[in-house]
Amino acid sequence: MQFKCIFITMFLVSSLFAQNTLYVSSGGSNTPPYSTWATAATTIQPAIIAAATGDIILVDDGTFILTANISITKGVTLRSRNGYLNTTISGNNVTRCLYIDHASAVVEGFTIANGYNPSALNGGFGGGANIVSGGTIRNCLIRNNQARDGGGVAIQNNGLVENCVIRNNRADNNNGGGFGGGVRMYSGGITRGCLVYDNVSVDLGGGINIWNAGTIQNCTVVFNTAPNGGGVRCRNASVMENSIVYYNAGSNWQVSGSGQIFRTNLTVPGTPSGSTVVAAPQFFDADADNFRILQTSPAVDLGENSIVTPGATDLDGNNRIFNTTVDLGAYEFTTTVPTQVSPLNAATDVSIDVTLSWQSVMLASSYNLQVSTSATFTVGNTITENVLTASYTFRALNNTKYYWRVQSVYSGGATSAYSAAQNFTTARDYVTVPGWPIGGATVFTRTPVLTWYHNTAIPALLYDVYYSPTANLSGGTWINNLTAKTVTLPALQEGATYYWFIRTKLASGAVTSYSATANFVVVNTTLQPLIPQLSYPFGGETIYTPNVNLNWWVNGASTGFTYDIEIHQTNSFSGTPTYTGITGQSYSITLSPGTTYYWKVRSRLGSHTSGWSALGTFVTLPVSAPLKPVASWPSGGNTVYTVNPTFYWYVNGVSTGLQFEGEVSTSSNMQNPLTFTSNGLFHTGLTLQSSTLYYWRIRSVSGTTLSAWSDVASFRTYGAPANFVLVPVASWPIGGATVYSPTQTLYWYLNAMPANGTLFDVEFRNGALTGNPTDENINARFLAKNLEPGKTYNWQVRSKSGAMLSGWSNQGSFTTISGASNVAAPVAGWPIGNPIVYSTTQKLSWYMNGPSTGLTYQLIHANNPGFNNATTINNLATASYTFNNLSYGSTIYWKVRSTDGVTFSAPSSPVGSFTVYNPANLYSPLVGGPAGGVAVSPLNTSISWAIPSSVGSNTYELSYSENQNFANSQVIGGLTSNSVVIPELSAGKTYYWRVRSTDGTGNYSDFSGVGDFVTDGITGVELENSLPTEFSLGQNFPNPFNPSTKINFALPADLNVKLSVYNTLGEKVAEIINGPMNAGNYSIEFNASTFPSGIYFYRIEAGVNIAVRKMILLK
Repeated sequence: MQFKCIFITMFLVSSLFAQNTLYVSSGGSNTPPYSTWATAATTIQPAIIAAATGDIILVDDGTFILTANISITKGVTLRSRNGYLNTTISGNNVTRCLYIDHASAVVEGFTIANGYNPSALNGGFGGGANIVSGGTIRNCLIRNNQARDGGGVAIQNNGLVENCVIRNNRADNNNGGGFGGGVRMYSGGITRGCLVYDNVSVDLGGGINIWNAGTIQNCTVVFNTAPNGGGVRCRNASVMENSIVYYNAGSNWQVSGSGQIFRTNLTVPGTPSGSTVVAAPQFFDADADNFRILQTSPAVDLGENSIVTPGATDLDGNNRIFNTTVDLGAYEFTTTVPTQVSPLNAATDVSIDVTLSWQSVMLASSYNLQVSTSATFTVGNTITENVLTASYTFRALNNTKYYWRVQSVYSGGATSAYSAAQNFTTARDYVTVPGWPIGGATVFTRTPVLTWYHNTAIPALLYDVYYSPTANLSGGTWINNLTAKTVTLPALQEGATYYWFIRTKLASGAVTSYSATANFVVVNTTLQPLIPQLSYPFGGETIYTPNVNLNWWVNGASTGFTYDIEIHQTNSFSGTPTYTGITGQSYSITLSPGTTYYWKVRSRLGSHTSGWSALGTFVTLPVSAPLKPVASWPSGGNTVYTVNPTFYWYVNGVSTGLQFEGEVSTSSNMQNPLTFTSNGLFHTGLTLQSSTLYYWRIRSVSGTTLSAWSDVASFRTYGAPANFVLVPVASWPIGGATVYSPTQTLYWYLNAMPANGTLFDVEFRNGALTGNPTDENINARFLAKNLEPGKTYNWQVRSKSGAMLSGWSNQGSFTTISGASNVAAPVAGWPIGNPIVYSTTQKLSWYMNGPSTGLTYQLIHANNPGFNNATTINNLATASYTFNNLSYGSTIYWKVRSTDGVTFSAPSSPVGSFTVYNPANLYSPLVGGPAGGVAVSPLNTSISWAIPSSVGSNTYELSYSENQNFANSQVIGGLTSNSVVIPELSAGKTYYWRVRSTDGTGNYSDFSGVGDFVTDGITGVELENSLPTEFSLGQNFPNPFNPSTKINFALPADLNVKLSVYNTLGEKVAEIINGPMNAGNYSIEFNASTFPSGIYFYRIEAGVNIAVRKMILLK
């Protein structure tokens, strides 16, 4: 390829001085004078005939097959377009290829092949080419030709063959005569800078034969064959100088006659005259026909400079003289600066697994590579490596700029100059942390799921996971180019420990980091049934409910296990299970009151069973006749601002051990009711219709005995204004809660039943919210999301119906724990379900459904179910805690977490709650509604609450404020019912409220938890009965106004309406209506209490109708 490039360059230079150029191409139209490629001659001879002295004939790529030789008898240049690798002149084994007889004729850049001229035909001179009395052949490959004289080339009187490769030619007249297998010089001529090898003569001169006169200069003549002078035969006035003649069969050289001249050659034996090196030439790879000489070759720097023509080059295009003295043979030893390939100069975001590569340099034995963080390669910042191949890989630092350069090193110690320094910058580090399984954890599957995470913001990344069954990470497997931060491994070896890490890459494939190595153990799934360990109840606990979940665990893998339970009311066991075929590790049974129970459990796998567990015991509470409950909330016909209310009730006595049945209906005689059951004093889970009057009642159950129904209570669900979509309420997780799972479901609700087809948009981000949804058109009131450890997430939700969008909900926020939690969560034991307890000392209990060795517990309790302003108690060593000196009438909510000292479990479930009996009937009320940030009308807002027990003649005191700390709060006292209606509140405000009971003599209960709600900006929508005949938008009244005004408009037909308010900058500051409305006359009351004084414009779009009016807010 280097030879080809040199040739093309020479062509371009010489073309500048050409008289005319004629073209030859098999695709031409063969139209004289052949002056373009389109009109090119299709064969070579017509173009030569048409050319004048000094012209160039340029020949296209391809093979030109001859039937008669090409004759050049004028001073023209015949040149290939792209060098001899692409253009061939073939004699097709029937004719000589070229006949040249002009001193200025030049042929260059062709493969001259398959010429045939064995006999006296054409004088028998030249199989490939015959130069008669002048002409030059250069930069050609001359091969596979045959003639009597000069199988490759014959020079009769004068001519030059220069920088050609002459191989596999034959001198043979097919009758035992042959002279010069590669070249025959008869009475003159020069063969210069040629590689002559693998040629054969049946008689004289296998490589080159000189008859009367001729000169050989700087040629390499090897592996040729002849009976007489296998390499060279020199007769009479022959000259051989600066040449290598070696490894020929039939003697390297032979002389005949007299007058030969030899000057400085490498051959064996030594020549009769001149300087001779009798030593092996040290070719780079003669077996591969690579006859370039090594630096250690004796042919280096040994030639005669006087015979070198100015500007001469060797076969590779290198300057003929390197290092002051010319070398022997066709190739000059020279050093070559490597060409750098990758990374590209000034590349960025390069992999930290850097592979530096460059083009290999022929003859180089190795390379010196320098890599530095200094542009000047200063000592201390630079590493220098000697490498044997044309690439080098190393682990680089992240986000670092490196400089590098490389030089060739030769076997004799010579080195080239260094390449110009190039630079690249590596990618920044996106630290990846193994999430699970880690720390030698046991996984109970042969196909575990590996997870990982980042502690910083990241771009789009790819991941390669490597896992190995050996600690030295040998014999492992890669799983490449993952986009998710999780992967499921194929079936692993049971009982083996596996080690794994993550390689993180940019989308380009550049490696940015390697994680630490994590490990885990695959459980041996060749299982035998294990003896279960009892969790709860097992130590004589008192059970306060009419049913109980029996819980247990096994200390090992339990895949495929089922379980048998034997339980009795006496400590007498037969070994026959009471319950069998249980697939989980928990089982619920109904109990008899006032009874002691004894129970055991065993596991089963196929036909095998384990031994029975240790004995467990517990006691149920004696229960008297069921008591008639009191429906506490919602009641009194109050408005509730949710379609998913929590129903509260109480009994005038002890509720422990009782179950409850409830009914909810839209008819006062309780026909076609919705039903529910509960073990506690509240129930959540029913979804009701909005704007509907409901009735409900509750009764208690003890065994098969039923109490009387409670008195029927009534309430009305809130209905949103017509043509408005409802603002949802984000319910969980909110308030900076901690989440312990890699997935979390977001929950929300509406404070009224939405219209059919209502959908939801959710915005969910690890960072600030923007108001642009990330998940759209959700048709449920929940959404599951995948999470990363150690992140804080924010979210909000809005509803939509057709083109109408609600405002965004309250903002939810939560934080995930860093890393994966391996600690199991406790289970709340007692008290739960908000029973009345009759002592100010109360023991809380919980249990673990698994091993608890090494665990401690964290108790969290508050006076509200949202755990606002909660108290935390740490480092509890046992699964219980006793409250002392509780306040009479207070309600306590509680949950507990376990910890191994490093990470915490999720909180216990369910949330426990209870209320302390108060003989003075002063009980802390329970928040009813509105709460949870619901949006309500500011007119006639109904606030109501539940009570956990009868308050007798006591009254309530309500506080409400626009400040969550209740600064400047409004207080309403002396309330005799558990609700109050506030006639008018400010629109567009958030309100907070709480309530407590009082006996009127200065004694108070604790405050309830805090309820909060938002008043919407429209304080009224009035629709007149008469239908208008045309569209109109009236002037607001009053105007100027402070802070409310009415906007009137008329719709002659059902239309989509958008009513918005803008400031004087054209910015929309409020959207009052956006959606379909029925025909009619409307009066919209707009409250601007949150806006500054100034001029505003209200604009309505109703179908194709548009109108704008000005209004003035003056405070």
